[in-house]
Formats: sequence, C-alpha cells, structure tokens
Amino acid sequence: MKIELTKSQLLAKADLIEQEMAKYNYTGTQKIMAIKALRQLSSDQKWSGNTMLLADAKWAVENYPRFIAFVREHDRLPLDDYSQLQ
Repeated sequence: MKIELTKSQLLAKADLIEQEMAKYNYTGTQKIMAIKALRQLSSDQKWSGNTMLLADAKWAVENYPRFIAFVREHDRLPLDDYSQLQ
C-alpha cells in the first residue's frame, strides 16, 4: 500500500508551532509565556509522549530559527535533552 502525503501535510507540525509562537514576543517580554505555550502544545499534540522538558523548551525559544528549521526538516521534535547537547 502506498501512502501519499503532501508537503503541507508533512510540515503541519512546524506550521502549528509557528502559529503558536507568532502569538508571543518570544525574544523579549513574553519569553516565559512562549516557553509554557510550546511545552503545552507538545503535550496537547502528544508529539513526544511526554511533556517537553523545560530546558528543551527554553532552548527552543532562545534558538527558535535553528529549532524550527530542525522541525521542518525532520517533521518531529528533537529528542529529549537536546538542549544539553548544544
């Protein structure tokens, strides 16, 4: 059986993250709210089985261009504790 997905379907996770992060000034005054929102989004969507670790969410917000590029390329979140490897 062949399964066909469009590029937009593959990138839906990254699009959802970008929509959520667009609500916040994550580089300034709303950084903490953005971190909480990202953790909640990953939990609500059951992307990793667990809630995103606080350190990972903080790293993702602080390094957002690198984080979202990874999600777009791999269509998944980085593995837990990726913030410790950076």
